[in-house]
Amino acid sequence: MAILFCTHKVLNELGLSKNKVLSLAHSESSLENWYVNLFYQDRKKCLIFTQAETLFTFVVPNLLRKDIVPIKELLKKELSRAMYHKDFKADEIQKVLAVLETITISQTQSRSVLGCMNDLVFQYSVHIDPAYHPAPIDLAEINHRLNEVPMKCLGWKYALERFREAVSKA
Repeated sequence: MAILFCTHKVLNELGLSKNKVLSLAHSESSLENWYVNLFYQDRKKCLIFTQAETLFTFVVPNLLRKDIVPIKELLKKELSRAMYHKDFKADEIQKVLAVLETITISQTQSRSVLGCMNDLVFQYSVHIDPAYHPAPIDLAEINHRLNEVPMKCLGWKYALERFREAVSKA
């Protein structure tokens, strides 16, 4: 059973209160723990999804509430798209999607993961800022760049490396 740890902002968008959502601990399997946060970029809602152990991240921009409500399906669809753009094989994508067959929504548990996500949101905002990048960069490239940042909590490895290791072990 996969767990989607949602911030208070995301729970509000889903129409859920913290009192109605279980507070679950992290699962044993590394691919089952996902975090999601809502942020605004140019007055538009965006979601950032991050795998808790590997910090594999992707951003889904320009969303409306009606797009956010089916969040479990959104996670699966956008994760498969992100993995496709990272040159994962079809059987690896199916393996990860099989882990996400049943998803439970929970409150966030790890401030460390949330801190990394906030840093990645800042990096995302820099990548789309025309002052830093005059030519527009497509979303797949931005997501790729977010996963190619060495992170101290990963032993200075890339999130993409750690995610590939986790997928191969699953």
